[in-house]
Amino acid sequence: MVSAATNLNLESRVPERVALWRLRQSNPLRKGQGGRKKLDVEEAQSLVLIICYVAKQHQELIPRAVSLLEQMAATNREPHHAALLGDYIDAFCNTYQQRMEEDGKISTDELTNLALKLLIDLLFYSSPNGYRRLCLALIDRSTNMEI
Repeated sequence: MVSAATNLNLESRVPERVALWRLRQSNPLRKGQGGRKKLDVEEAQSLVLIICYVAKQHQELIPRAVSLLEQMAATNREPHHAALLGDYIDAFCNTYQQRMEEDGKISTDELTNLALKLLIDLLFYSSPNGYRRLCLALIDRSTNMEI
């Protein structure tokens, strides 16, 4: 992610790994967030740019995984039976459980559904209008959370 920031000329906002770690710690659901301030607009924009940039780096893999997910659903097969999807789900679930706080124990099925939803979201965020779509989704989410 730091190299993505460098490629996007965001060194002033994300100069190194510690700065990136601090930005990520602003997530209130993340373990050990320790009261980090909320992201300012420039920090949020930087993270959105980095996310979309990294998603674009996987433009072949993401659509292939989503297509495979559609095929599995059409044949009523579990997604984890496909190697590509199974590896992704395992990696997502392991990372989520290591890094995120859990108010209540989140089930494997809930984590799998979240992983697959985010995979589909990444398909849209890796598109040419991905930056705008992700910004709008985040604004919509933050507006709904404040109500």
